[in-house]
Amino acid sequence: LYLDEIITRKELDEKNDKIKTERQFLEEQLENQKSNVLSIRKRKLTRLLKDFDVEKLSYEDASKIVKNIIKEIIVTKDGMSITLDF
Repeated sequence: LYLDEIITRKELDEKNDKIKTERQFLEEQLENQKSNVLSIRKRKLTRLLKDFDVEKLSYEDASKIVKNIIKEIIVTKDGMSITLDF
């Protein structure tokens, strides 16, 4: 549109500024939503683990839980690092 002289450079800049502002707002909203979801998950997990008794679980059930909460295990000659998936 600018190249075809349908809008001025000033109008183009104003539209760009508006789009950048809207994008920044949406990115902030998305980040807030992500942190809220993580907070909710942590609270639920804390509540579930409060009454959790690992000794009452069968091996299969305990194995399922471990596979669901562990993202990766890295073993090196200096030690071991476990990354949880929450």
